[in-house]
Amino acid sequence: MTRWRILMALFYPLTIVSISAGLIAFLMLLLKMEYLFVVTVVLWFYFISTTSIYLVTREALKAMQVHRLFLGLIVTLGGLAAASLLLLLGLG
Repeated sequence: MTRWRILMALFYPLTIVSISAGLIAFLMLLLKMEYLFVVTVVLWFYFISTTSIYLVTREALKAMQVHRLFLGLIVTLGGLAAASLLLLLGLG
């Protein structure tokens, strides 16, 4: 039971980042910004935030054996963020 509470505490910052990313996207769309620009900004925000959370909680994630899940999420977000930036710059 204690393990699940610790896991919930570790995933709480990720939930806050997800809500913040959604709010950023919503506000940018309300301001009628270009969709590709919105996607790029949100993906990079999500990527940097998730990487920061991982770096701060790395030891606890390893102890709970969920660090590979976070690394997979970081790699996926990094790839998507890089691809969207290339498309935004017209290089893709």
